[in-house]
Amino acid sequence: MDLFTIPANMIGAPAISIPAGKINHLPFGIHLISKPLEDAKLLRIAKQFEDILGTLELPEVNYEI
Repeated sequence: MDLFTIPANMIGAPAISIPAGKINHLPFGIHLISKPLEDAKLLRIAKQFEDILGTLELPEVNYEI
């Protein structure tokens, strides 16, 4: 479960997080939020992101802090 989707879901706005790669060996994702009652549209868009990201060779990004 993604904690950042909870506030959006509580007000009736559908939200989803999808994996998008890694930074410093840690996974990160894309968070998408839609208008209330547009769950199906949000799922279609999330699927398109997953299809595109799945075909890309994403480089791992390393940041020095």
